[in-house]
Amino acid sequence: MKRLNVEEAKKNNLYETIADTLEQMILDDTLKVGDRLPSEAMLAENFGVSRNIVRESLKILKERGLVELKNGEGARIVRPNVNSLQDMINRLTIMNGFSLEQIYEIRKALEVSACGYAAVRATPEQIERLQEAVALMEQHKADKENWIQYDLLFHTYIAEASNNILFSEFLKSLSDALKMLFDRGYDTPGALEESLSMHRQIIEAIKSGDPRAAEKKMMEHLNRSSYDSSFQQPETLS
Repeated sequence: MKRLNVEEAKKNNLYETIADTLEQMILDDTLKVGDRLPSEAMLAENFGVSRNIVRESLKILKERGLVELKNGEGARIVRPNVNSLQDMINRLTIMNGFSLEQIYEIRKALEVSACGYAAVRATPEQIERLQEAVALMEQHKADKENWIQYDLLFHTYIAEASNNILFSEFLKSLSDALKMLFDRGYDTPGALEESLSMHRQIIEAIKSGDPRAAEKKMMEHLNRSSYDSSFQQPETLS
């Protein structure tokens, strides 16, 4: 482990500089998932800083989801938990009051492509889950909370059926914003039956194995639902 250039590090907070250095070693695979970091005393000696500085650095790495800290066991390197990404994007989306148009632009970028990939990659089990989600939506049309839950589940299943984990994780990170969109659209006259119809058409397009047809159906659905969500409603999520 290379010794820290303290003079250079003084330009920033020492503990942040050490955290960045350790993170880069993890990303470079110099330090591997499952490895235990040296003790605080050893890290302090190697970096030429106090143990308090090292302790704050390890807290930063924990916040970044890169290490697990246990009393008496020190710090162990772990894979980042996607929940931290989801929480961050959810907060970012809600607190910055992004417009409905911006949210739907992101949805189209993610979900249309994911739907196309699902058409060529979805397993029979994944298609069955999509059908089950629509059946649950039909069953709970009179219950807004459950309707929203199963509508979100349907779109999550599409992302998962792309068999690219990044699609599903990024979509999950928008879950709070999506719930608000679905809440806005729920009370629009005729929206529920139209949504069910579009969802069934999307499933059929995925089952056909035609990615262009699947993308087209998802785009049609998002274009229509964006109108339903914004109809006589404020234009931003906040």
